[in-house]
Amino acid sequence: MKYLIIPDIHNHYDRAEKIIKSVNADQIIFLGDYFDDFDDNRNAITEVAKWFSWSIHEKNRIHLCGNHDIHYWFKDNKDQRCGGWEQYKSTIINDIVKPEDWNKLKFFHVLDDWILSHAGVHSYWLDPVKSHKSLPVEITKDQLIKKLERGSEECVKLINQNRHHWFTIAGFSRSGSPFVGGLLWLDFNEEFCPIQGIHQIVGHTPDRYNVKWKFFKENDTIMSESTSGAEPVLSDKSSYNVCIDSYPALKWYAIYEDKKLIIKEFKNL
Repeated sequence: MKYLIIPDIHNHYDRAEKIIKSVNADQIIFLGDYFDDFDDNRNAITEVAKWFSWSIHEKNRIHLCGNHDIHYWFKDNKDQRCGGWEQYKSTIINDIVKPEDWNKLKFFHVLDDWILSHAGVHSYWLDPVKSHKSLPVEITKDQLIKKLERGSEECVKLINQNRHHWFTIAGFSRSGSPFVGGLLWLDFNEEFCPIQGIHQIVGHTPDRYNVKWKFFKENDTIMSESTSGAEPVLSDKSSYNVCIDSYPALKWYAIYEDKKLIIKEFKNL
């Protein structure tokens, strides 16, 4: 199986489709943020909404939810709105995208030893006490998956009730809150920290020039950061994490095949 991982689109579905056509993957996984861009207009919003409502039902595509999607999905929950949201855009999008379309969005996806989400998981949301004391938080991949599965159901229920869920909490670097960001908001540059035994692929935090890695190797407790790449050796003692978001959108994408992750550059911007 060949997997294609596509980060934040922000209206540029045409670029995504060019990448999809060139790679010819068996399955495509989108990391979220399909909507909102600096040069939004009614035509662009209409076209990306039409594309989204079609793409999300394609059998070989998995769509994860981003912070720029959830505020249109739960259009009446004002606490979910972030920069880019406007009432006229919400009206256009929700005239096209129906509840049965939104409900196919996922909050995370597991690809062998990798956990994919829009922004990533921070240890604070697993054990706030230990994380606050800078103590290591121990959790297995299977335990984390179960927590994310429960969280996915809880999030939809609570957001529908105009309540809060940690998935959708904005962190201190984006909002001035006392928390780190949740699954849709964790800033890779200022908030993200590796968790032993957990390996993540995320978007959300754009970079104009580089793909960003944060990791520590087996038996190594010191986090390393790299913009020149990494050679992941995945185990329950290491942690490798990569952010492939960019500005402009879709400068990079990832191919996963035969348990190897390759980051590619889309040069036709």
